Amino acid sequence: MLTYQNLNGFDMVYAVSQQTINAQLQLLWAMDMLPTTWKAEAAEGLYSIDAELGCPVVDFNTGDSSSRTAKLTMPLTKANFHYAKIVMEDGKPAVVQTTKELSGSNLSLFVNMSLAELASTYQNQDSIPDEVKRQLEQFDTSMFSIQHLFLNFEDANLLKSFDFQTNGAIPTDQPELTGQIRNLVEAFIETIKGNDNPYIFGYYAVDKISEPSQATWQPTGCTYSIYSDAHFASRSSINYLLVTDHKTVPGSGAGMFPHNWVMSDKVEGSFVLSQALVMDPLLQSLANVLSIDKTQFSPTNNNQFFVSFESRLDKNTKGKTTCTLVPLVGTKQMAVHFNIDYNTDMHDLAGSYIGYVDGTIKWTTTLTFEVDTIKSSVNVSAENSEVITTKKDHPNALGKFEHALAVFADFIITVFTFGQVDDVFQDLIRKDWQKTINTGYSTQMNSMKARAILPGGSEIMFKDAQFYDNGSMIVATTVKN
Repeated sequence: MLTYQNLNGFDMVYAVSQQTINAQLQLLWAMDMLPTTWKAEAAEGLYSIDAELGCPVVDFNTGDSSSRTAKLTMPLTKANFHYAKIVMEDGKPAVVQTTKELSGSNLSLFVNMSLAELASTYQNQDSIPDEVKRQLEQFDTSMFSIQHLFLNFEDANLLKSFDFQTNGAIPTDQPELTGQIRNLVEAFIETIKGNDNPYIFGYYAVDKISEPSQATWQPTGCTYSIYSDAHFASRSSINYLLVTDHKTVPGSGAGMFPHNWVMSDKVEGSFVLSQALVMDPLLQSLANVLSIDKTQFSPTNNNQFFVSFESRLDKNTKGKTTCTLVPLVGTKQMAVHFNIDYNTDMHDLAGSYIGYVDGTIKWTTTLTFEVDTIKSSVNVSAENSEVITTKKDHPNALGKFEHALAVFADFIITVFTFGQVDDVFQDLIRKDWQKTINTGYSTQMNSMKARAILPGGSEIMFKDAQFYDNGSMIVATTVKN
Protein backbone atom coordinates (compact mmCIF):
# COMPACT_ATOMS: atom_id res chain seq x y z
CA MET A 1 0.00 0.00 0.00
CA LEU A 2 1.35 3.41 -0.98
CA THR A 3 1.59 5.64 2.09
CA TYR A 4 3.82 8.57 2.98
CA GLN A 5 5.34 10.07 6.11
CA ASN A 6 4.39 13.62 7.06
CA LEU A 7 6.17 16.31 9.07
CA ASN A 8 4.84 15.77 12.58
CA GLY A 9 1.30 16.04 11.25
CA PHE A 10 2.01 18.68 8.58
CA ASP A 11 2.67 18.57 4.84
CA MET A 12 5.23 21.35 4.59
CA VAL A 13 7.15 23.74 6.79
CA TYR A 14 8.58 27.17 6.05
CA ALA A 15 11.22 27.87 8.69
CA VAL A 16 12.44 31.47 8.99
CA SER A 17 15.49 32.21 11.10
CA GLN A 18 15.59 34.76 13.88
CA GLN A 19 18.43 36.42 11.98
CA THR A 20 16.15 36.88 8.96
CA ILE A 21 13.33 38.35 11.04
CA ASN A 22 15.75 40.86 12.57
CA ALA A 23 17.04 41.82 9.13
CA GLN A 24 13.42 42.45 8.10
CA LEU A 25 12.89 44.60 11.22
CA GLN A 26 15.95 46.60 10.20
CA LEU A 27 14.43 47.08 6.76
CA LEU A 28 11.13 48.25 8.26
CA TRP A 29 13.03 50.55 10.58
CA ALA A 30 14.83 52.10 7.61
CA MET A 31 11.42 52.69 6.00
CA ASP A 32 10.15 54.50 9.14
CA MET A 33 7.47 51.88 9.74
CA LEU A 34 8.20 50.99 13.37
CA PRO A 35 7.71 53.02 16.56
CA THR A 36 10.55 55.46 17.13
CA THR A 37 9.58 57.04 20.47
CA TRP A 38 8.42 56.02 23.93
CA LYS A 39 6.68 58.91 25.62
CA ALA A 40 4.43 58.21 28.57
CA GLU A 41 3.61 59.32 32.09
CA ALA A 42 2.07 57.72 35.19
CA ALA A 43 0.85 58.71 38.66
CA GLU A 44 -0.30 62.14 37.51
CA GLY A 45 3.05 63.03 36.08
CA LEU A 46 5.19 61.91 38.98
CA TYR A 47 6.75 59.32 36.66
CA SER A 48 7.43 59.89 32.96
CA ILE A 49 9.77 58.88 30.18
CA ASP A 50 10.79 60.64 26.99
CA ALA A 51 12.85 58.30 24.84
CA GLU A 52 13.94 57.82 21.26
CA LEU A 53 13.94 54.15 20.24
CA GLY A 54 16.40 52.35 18.01
CA CYS A 55 15.74 49.36 15.80
CA PRO A 56 14.13 46.49 17.78
CA VAL A 57 15.64 43.02 17.99
CA VAL A 58 13.66 39.81 18.42
CA ASP A 59 15.04 36.76 20.22
CA PHE A 60 13.35 33.33 20.13
CA ASN A 61 16.10 31.67 22.11
CA THR A 62 14.34 32.02 25.45
CA GLY A 63 15.08 28.49 26.59
CA ASP A 64 11.68 26.89 26.08
CA SER A 65 10.40 26.18 22.57
CA SER A 66 7.18 24.62 23.84
CA SER A 67 6.01 27.90 25.40
CA ARG A 68 6.69 29.82 22.18
CA THR A 69 7.91 32.85 24.09
CA ALA A 70 9.55 35.69 22.18
CA LYS A 71 11.77 38.40 23.58
CA LEU A 72 11.62 41.82 21.90
CA THR A 73 14.33 44.30 22.87
CA MET A 74 14.12 48.00 22.03
CA PRO A 75 17.25 50.09 22.57
CA LEU A 76 16.79 53.59 24.03
CA THR A 77 19.18 55.64 21.91
CA LYS A 78 18.31 58.87 23.76
CA ALA A 79 16.20 58.96 26.91
CA ASN A 80 15.31 60.91 30.01
CA PHE A 81 13.45 59.30 32.89
CA HIS A 82 11.65 61.49 35.42
CA TYR A 83 10.57 59.97 38.71
CA ALA A 84 9.68 61.01 42.23
CA LYS A 85 11.43 60.00 45.37
CA ILE A 86 11.01 60.91 49.02
CA VAL A 87 13.89 62.72 50.76
CA MET A 88 14.19 64.27 54.19
CA GLU A 89 14.40 68.07 54.23
CA ASP A 90 14.74 69.85 57.55
CA GLY A 91 13.69 66.67 59.25
CA LYS A 92 10.54 66.35 57.17
CA PRO A 93 9.81 63.95 54.24
CA ALA A 94 9.43 65.67 50.91
CA VAL A 95 8.68 64.50 47.33
CA VAL A 96 11.47 65.48 44.97
CA GLN A 97 11.45 65.11 41.18
CA THR A 98 14.57 63.44 39.81
CA THR A 99 15.70 63.13 36.21
CA LYS A 100 18.06 60.46 34.98
CA GLU A 101 19.61 60.27 31.54
CA LEU A 102 19.08 56.68 30.29
CA SER A 103 20.60 56.72 26.81
CA GLY A 104 21.98 53.30 26.02
CA SER A 105 19.39 51.47 28.11
CA ASN A 106 17.24 48.63 26.77
CA LEU A 107 13.62 47.70 27.24
CA SER A 108 12.90 43.99 26.71
CA LEU A 109 9.37 42.61 26.49
CA PHE A 110 8.64 38.89 26.88
CA VAL A 111 5.50 37.89 24.97
CA ASN A 112 3.96 34.43 25.02
CA MET A 113 3.18 33.87 21.35
CA SER A 114 1.04 30.85 22.20
CA LEU A 115 -1.69 33.38 22.88
CA ALA A 116 -1.13 35.25 19.62
CA GLU A 117 -3.24 33.60 16.94
CA LEU A 118 -2.44 33.54 13.27
CA ALA A 119 -4.78 36.20 11.93
CA SER A 120 -6.58 35.60 8.64
CA THR A 121 -7.14 39.25 7.80
CA TYR A 122 -4.87 42.21 7.32
CA GLN A 123 -5.53 45.92 7.01
CA ASN A 124 -4.33 47.71 3.94
CA GLN A 125 -2.87 50.65 5.81
CA ASP A 126 0.03 52.96 5.13
CA SER A 127 2.09 51.03 7.67
CA ILE A 128 2.36 48.10 5.24
CA PRO A 129 5.31 48.56 2.83
CA ASP A 130 4.35 49.00 -0.83
CA GLU A 131 6.27 45.88 -1.83
CA VAL A 132 4.31 43.81 0.69
CA LYS A 133 1.04 45.31 -0.56
CA ARG A 134 1.88 44.29 -4.13
CA GLN A 135 2.56 40.74 -3.03
CA LEU A 136 -0.60 40.54 -0.93
CA GLU A 137 -2.84 42.02 -3.60
CA GLN A 138 -1.97 39.30 -6.10
CA PHE A 139 -4.13 36.92 -4.05
CA ASP A 140 -7.87 37.10 -4.70
CA THR A 141 -9.41 37.24 -1.23
CA SER A 142 -12.36 35.18 -2.44
CA MET A 143 -9.94 32.28 -2.99
CA PHE A 144 -7.18 32.92 -0.44
CA SER A 145 -6.77 33.80 3.21
CA ILE A 146 -3.74 35.81 4.24
CA GLN A 147 -2.39 34.36 7.48
CA HIS A 148 0.02 36.61 9.34
CA LEU A 149 2.01 35.90 12.45
CA PHE A 150 2.50 38.71 14.93
CA LEU A 151 3.32 39.70 18.48
CA ASN A 152 -0.08 40.35 20.02
CA PHE A 153 0.05 43.53 22.10
CA GLU A 154 -3.70 44.06 22.03
CA ASP A 155 -3.84 42.97 25.65
CA ALA A 156 -1.10 44.22 27.94
CA ASN A 157 -1.66 41.14 30.09
CA LEU A 158 0.03 39.13 27.33
CA LEU A 159 3.29 40.55 28.64
CA LYS A 160 4.70 37.76 30.77
CA SER A 161 7.37 40.10 32.06
CA PHE A 162 9.63 42.92 31.04
CA ASP A 163 13.22 43.84 31.73
CA PHE A 164 14.31 47.47 31.86
CA GLN A 165 18.09 47.46 31.70
CA THR A 166 19.43 50.86 32.78
CA ASN A 167 22.97 49.84 33.72
CA GLY A 168 22.27 50.86 37.32
CA ALA A 169 21.14 54.39 36.49
CA ILE A 170 17.89 53.94 38.42
CA PRO A 171 17.03 51.50 41.24
CA THR A 172 14.70 49.17 39.29
CA ASP A 173 14.61 46.75 42.21
CA GLN A 174 12.33 49.04 44.23
CA PRO A 175 8.74 47.67 44.10
CA GLU A 176 7.06 51.09 43.80
CA LEU A 177 9.37 52.19 41.01
CA THR A 178 9.05 48.87 39.23
CA GLY A 179 5.25 49.15 39.34
CA GLN A 180 5.32 52.62 37.82
CA ILE A 181 7.72 51.51 35.09
CA ARG A 182 5.24 48.75 34.24
CA ASN A 183 2.56 51.44 33.92
CA LEU A 184 4.84 53.34 31.52
CA VAL A 185 5.41 50.16 29.50
CA GLU A 186 1.67 49.50 29.29
CA ALA A 187 1.13 53.10 28.19
CA PHE A 188 3.65 52.51 25.40
CA ILE A 189 1.79 49.36 24.33
CA GLU A 190 -1.45 51.33 24.16
CA THR A 191 0.13 53.55 21.50
CA ILE A 192 0.83 50.60 19.17
CA LYS A 193 -2.47 48.74 19.56
CA GLY A 194 -4.28 48.32 16.27
CA ASN A 195 -1.16 49.17 14.29
CA ASP A 196 -0.55 46.74 11.44
CA ASN A 197 3.18 46.64 11.75
CA PRO A 198 4.43 46.08 15.31
CA TYR A 199 5.36 43.39 14.98
CA ILE A 200 4.46 41.23 11.96
CA PHE A 201 6.89 38.36 11.39
CA GLY A 202 5.54 37.29 8.03
CA TYR A 203 2.50 36.41 5.91
CA TYR A 204 1.41 33.17 4.26
CA ALA A 205 -1.40 32.76 1.73
CA VAL A 206 -3.55 29.62 2.04
CA ASP A 207 -6.27 28.38 -0.29
CA LYS A 208 -9.94 28.61 0.56
CA ILE A 209 -10.59 26.43 -2.49
CA SER A 210 -8.19 23.96 -4.12
CA GLU A 211 -8.56 21.84 -7.22
CA PRO A 212 -8.45 18.07 -6.51
CA SER A 213 -5.54 17.60 -8.94
CA GLN A 214 -3.47 20.11 -6.97
CA ALA A 215 -4.72 19.27 -3.49
CA THR A 216 -1.43 17.70 -2.45
CA TRP A 217 0.55 20.89 -3.02
CA GLN A 218 -1.83 23.71 -2.16
CA PRO A 219 -1.70 24.83 1.49
CA THR A 220 -5.17 25.19 2.99
CA GLY A 221 -4.35 25.63 6.68
CA CYS A 222 -1.58 27.14 8.75
CA THR A 223 -0.27 27.35 12.29
CA TYR A 224 3.24 27.82 13.68
CA SER A 225 5.86 26.80 16.20
CA ILE A 226 9.14 28.18 17.45
CA TYR A 227 12.46 26.38 17.64
CA SER A 228 14.82 27.77 20.27
CA ASP A 229 18.39 26.89 19.24
CA ALA A 230 20.65 27.04 22.27
CA HIS A 231 23.79 26.27 20.26
CA PHE A 232 23.22 28.72 17.38
CA ALA A 233 20.99 31.51 18.72
CA SER A 234 20.74 33.39 15.41
CA ARG A 235 19.27 30.27 13.80
CA SER A 236 16.38 30.06 16.28
CA SER A 237 13.36 30.04 14.03
CA ILE A 238 9.68 30.45 13.41
CA ASN A 239 8.12 27.49 11.62
CA TYR A 240 5.07 28.13 9.45
CA LEU A 241 3.31 24.75 9.62
CA LEU A 242 1.11 24.02 6.61
CA VAL A 243 -1.46 21.38 5.72
CA THR A 244 -3.03 20.70 2.32
CA ASP A 245 -6.24 19.29 0.87
CA HIS A 246 -8.33 20.98 3.58
CA LYS A 247 -7.07 18.60 6.25
CA THR A 248 -7.66 19.66 9.85
CA VAL A 249 -4.78 21.70 11.24
CA PRO A 250 -3.22 19.69 14.12
CA GLY A 251 -3.66 21.24 17.53
CA SER A 252 -1.47 21.89 20.55
CA GLY A 253 1.77 19.96 20.71
CA ALA A 254 2.05 19.28 16.97
CA GLY A 255 4.87 20.77 14.95
CA MET A 256 7.37 20.79 17.83
CA PHE A 257 10.43 19.36 16.11
CA PRO A 258 13.46 17.96 17.97
CA HIS A 259 15.80 19.78 15.60
CA ASN A 260 16.12 23.07 13.77
CA TRP A 261 15.20 23.14 10.08
CA VAL A 262 17.57 26.11 9.62
CA MET A 263 20.87 24.26 9.59
CA SER A 264 23.39 26.90 8.52
CA ASP A 265 24.22 30.54 9.15
CA LYS A 266 24.62 30.93 5.39
CA VAL A 267 20.88 30.64 4.75
CA GLU A 268 17.92 32.71 5.93
CA GLY A 269 15.40 29.90 6.07
CA SER A 270 14.25 26.56 4.71
CA PHE A 271 11.28 25.19 2.81
CA VAL A 272 10.71 21.63 3.99
CA LEU A 273 8.64 19.42 1.70
CA SER A 274 7.12 16.26 3.10
CA GLN A 275 7.81 12.86 1.61
CA ALA A 276 4.48 12.98 -0.22
CA LEU A 277 5.27 16.26 -1.99
CA VAL A 278 8.65 14.99 -3.17
CA MET A 279 7.85 11.38 -3.98
CA ASP A 280 4.29 11.43 -5.30
CA PRO A 281 5.00 13.21 -8.62
CA LEU A 282 8.19 11.20 -9.07
CA LEU A 283 6.48 7.86 -8.45
CA GLN A 284 3.70 8.84 -10.85
CA SER A 285 6.23 9.62 -13.59
CA LEU A 286 8.08 6.36 -13.01
CA ALA A 287 4.83 4.41 -12.98
CA ASN A 288 3.98 5.91 -16.38
CA VAL A 289 7.33 4.78 -17.79
CA LEU A 290 6.98 1.30 -16.28
CA SER A 291 3.33 1.00 -17.42
CA ILE A 292 2.17 0.17 -13.91
CA ASP A 293 -0.09 1.85 -11.38
CA LYS A 294 1.55 4.24 -8.92
CA THR A 295 -0.16 2.51 -6.00
CA GLN A 296 1.92 -0.63 -6.67
CA PHE A 297 4.88 1.11 -4.99
CA SER A 298 5.31 0.37 -1.28
CA PRO A 299 7.37 2.26 1.32
CA THR A 300 10.08 0.51 3.32
CA ASN A 301 11.14 1.12 6.92
CA ASN A 302 14.16 3.16 5.80
CA ASN A 303 12.25 5.73 3.71
CA GLN A 304 12.77 3.92 0.42
CA PHE A 305 10.10 2.89 -2.10
CA PHE A 306 9.90 -0.49 -3.77
CA VAL A 307 7.91 -2.12 -6.55
CA SER A 308 8.16 -5.57 -8.12
CA PHE A 309 6.02 -6.89 -10.96
CA GLU A 310 5.93 -9.72 -13.47
CA SER A 311 6.40 -9.09 -17.20
CA ARG A 312 6.50 -11.30 -20.29
CA LEU A 313 7.93 -10.67 -23.74
CA ASP A 314 6.52 -13.71 -25.48
CA LYS A 315 5.45 -17.26 -24.65
CA ASN A 316 9.06 -18.32 -24.07
CA THR A 317 10.38 -15.38 -22.03
CA LYS A 318 9.17 -14.20 -18.67
CA GLY A 319 10.70 -11.90 -16.12
CA LYS A 320 10.37 -9.94 -12.92
CA THR A 321 11.21 -6.25 -12.70
CA THR A 322 12.18 -4.70 -9.35
CA CYS A 323 12.60 -0.95 -8.89
CA THR A 324 13.85 0.62 -5.63
CA LEU A 325 14.07 4.36 -5.00
CA VAL A 326 16.64 5.42 -2.40
CA PRO A 327 16.91 9.09 -1.34
CA LEU A 328 20.59 9.74 -0.52
CA VAL A 329 20.30 11.59 2.80
CA GLY A 330 22.37 14.77 3.04
CA THR A 331 22.71 15.04 -0.74
CA LYS A 332 20.62 16.32 -3.62
CA GLN A 333 20.50 12.90 -5.28
CA MET A 334 18.23 9.88 -5.38
CA ALA A 335 19.31 6.45 -6.62
CA VAL A 336 16.79 4.38 -8.57
CA HIS A 337 17.96 0.76 -8.69
CA PHE A 338 16.57 -1.53 -11.40
CA ASN A 339 16.92 -5.31 -11.27
CA ILE A 340 15.37 -7.56 -13.90
CA ASP A 341 15.36 -11.35 -13.47
CA TYR A 342 14.65 -13.12 -16.76
CA ASN A 343 13.99 -16.71 -17.77
CA THR A 344 13.97 -17.79 -21.43
CA ASP A 345 12.94 -21.22 -22.65
CA MET A 346 15.23 -22.61 -25.41
CA HIS A 347 13.98 -24.68 -28.34
CA ASP A 348 15.74 -26.43 -31.21
CA LEU A 349 14.94 -25.83 -34.85
CA ALA A 350 12.19 -28.42 -34.67
CA GLY A 351 10.58 -26.54 -31.79
CA SER A 352 11.44 -29.08 -29.09
CA TYR A 353 12.22 -27.76 -25.60
CA ILE A 354 15.93 -28.22 -24.86
CA GLY A 355 16.41 -26.17 -21.65
CA TYR A 356 16.37 -22.60 -20.48
CA VAL A 357 18.57 -19.58 -19.78
CA ASP A 358 18.10 -17.28 -16.81
CA GLY A 359 19.96 -14.29 -15.44
CA THR A 360 19.71 -10.67 -14.42
CA ILE A 361 19.91 -7.21 -15.93
CA LYS A 362 20.90 -4.43 -13.52
CA TRP A 363 21.57 -0.72 -13.62
CA THR A 364 21.10 2.38 -11.49
CA THR A 365 19.61 5.67 -12.59
CA THR A 366 20.82 8.58 -10.46
CA LEU A 367 18.42 11.53 -10.22
CA THR A 368 19.95 14.88 -9.26
CA PHE A 369 17.78 17.72 -7.93
CA GLU A 370 19.38 21.05 -8.84
CA VAL A 371 18.04 24.42 -7.69
CA ASP A 372 18.11 27.31 -10.16
CA THR A 373 18.32 30.39 -7.92
CA ILE A 374 17.60 32.85 -10.73
CA LYS A 375 14.52 31.05 -12.07
CA SER A 376 13.40 29.78 -8.64
CA SER A 377 12.99 26.30 -10.04
CA VAL A 378 14.01 22.75 -9.22
CA ASN A 379 15.50 20.77 -12.10
CA VAL A 380 15.78 16.99 -12.06
CA SER A 381 18.39 15.36 -14.28
CA ALA A 382 19.03 11.63 -14.76
CA GLU A 383 22.15 9.61 -15.47
CA ASN A 384 22.31 5.86 -16.05
CA SER A 385 25.07 3.58 -14.88
CA GLU A 386 26.50 0.82 -17.03
CA VAL A 387 24.09 -2.07 -17.58
CA ILE A 388 25.29 -5.34 -16.06
CA THR A 389 23.88 -8.55 -17.54
CA THR A 390 24.39 -12.04 -16.15
CA LYS A 391 23.41 -15.38 -17.75
CA LYS A 392 23.29 -19.02 -16.65
CA ASP A 393 22.59 -21.98 -18.94
CA HIS A 394 20.30 -24.86 -17.96
CA PRO A 395 20.47 -27.40 -20.83
CA ASN A 396 18.70 -30.76 -20.99
CA ALA A 397 19.95 -31.68 -24.50
CA LEU A 398 23.56 -30.49 -24.52
CA GLY A 399 24.44 -30.63 -28.21
CA LYS A 400 21.28 -29.00 -29.46
CA PHE A 401 21.41 -26.46 -26.61
CA GLU A 402 24.91 -25.30 -27.59
CA HIS A 403 23.73 -24.81 -31.14
CA ALA A 404 20.81 -22.73 -29.90
CA LEU A 405 23.14 -20.51 -27.86
CA ALA A 406 24.59 -19.18 -31.10
CA VAL A 407 21.17 -17.69 -31.74
CA PHE A 408 20.84 -16.51 -28.10
CA ALA A 409 23.71 -14.03 -28.53
CA ASP A 410 21.36 -11.99 -30.73
CA PHE A 411 18.30 -12.88 -28.69
CA ILE A 412 19.73 -11.33 -25.50
CA ILE A 413 19.23 -7.95 -27.17
CA THR A 414 15.55 -8.80 -27.45
CA VAL A 415 15.52 -9.99 -23.85
CA PHE A 416 16.84 -6.59 -22.83
CA THR A 417 13.66 -5.02 -24.15
CA PHE A 418 11.26 -7.33 -22.29
CA GLY A 419 9.09 -5.53 -19.76
CA GLN A 420 10.02 -2.28 -21.52
CA VAL A 421 13.51 -2.42 -20.02
CA ASP A 422 15.03 -0.48 -22.89
CA ASP A 423 12.16 2.02 -22.79
CA VAL A 424 12.76 2.64 -19.09
CA PHE A 425 16.51 2.89 -19.56
CA GLN A 426 16.18 5.42 -22.35
CA ASP A 427 13.12 7.37 -21.23
CA LEU A 428 14.60 8.45 -17.89
CA ILE A 429 17.47 10.25 -19.58
CA ARG A 430 15.40 11.74 -22.37
CA LYS A 431 14.75 15.46 -22.16
CA ASP A 432 10.98 15.12 -22.52
CA TRP A 433 10.70 13.01 -19.33
CA GLN A 434 12.94 15.41 -17.43
CA LYS A 435 10.96 18.36 -18.74
CA THR A 436 7.71 16.84 -17.50
CA ILE A 437 8.96 16.17 -13.98
CA ASN A 438 10.81 19.50 -13.79
CA THR A 439 7.77 21.49 -14.85
CA GLY A 440 5.71 19.92 -12.08
CA TYR A 441 8.27 20.56 -9.34
CA SER A 442 9.14 24.08 -10.51
CA THR A 443 5.52 25.20 -10.82
CA GLN A 444 4.76 24.10 -7.29
CA MET A 445 7.97 25.53 -5.83
CA ASN A 446 7.26 28.91 -7.42
CA SER A 447 3.73 28.77 -6.04
CA MET A 448 5.09 28.15 -2.54
CA LYS A 449 7.59 30.98 -2.94
CA ALA A 450 4.84 33.42 -3.94
CA ARG A 451 2.71 32.47 -0.93
CA ALA A 452 5.40 33.27 1.65
CA ILE A 453 5.74 37.02 2.20
CA LEU A 454 8.35 38.50 4.50
CA PRO A 455 7.41 41.55 6.64
CA GLY A 456 9.71 43.89 4.70
CA GLY A 457 8.70 42.62 1.27
CA SER A 458 12.07 41.01 0.51
CA GLU A 459 12.23 38.37 -2.21
CA ILE A 460 12.81 34.77 -1.18
CA MET A 461 15.43 32.97 -3.28
CA PHE A 462 15.93 29.20 -3.43
CA LYS A 463 19.47 27.96 -2.93
CA ASP A 464 20.17 24.26 -2.38
CA ALA A 465 18.16 21.07 -2.00
CA GLN A 466 18.97 17.99 0.04
CA PHE A 467 17.15 14.90 1.26
CA TYR A 468 16.52 14.47 4.97
CA ASP A 469 16.31 11.22 6.91
CA ASN A 470 12.52 11.24 7.28
CA GLY A 471 12.07 11.11 3.50
CA SER A 472 11.51 14.85 3.19
CA MET A 473 13.46 17.39 1.16
CA ILE A 474 14.93 20.63 2.50
CA VAL A 475 15.29 23.56 0.10
CA ALA A 476 17.45 26.32 1.60
CA THR A 477 16.36 29.92 1.07
CA THR A 478 18.16 33.25 1.04
CA VAL A 479 16.66 36.73 0.94
CA LYS A 480 17.11 39.46 -1.64
CA ASN A 481 16.19 42.94 -0.38
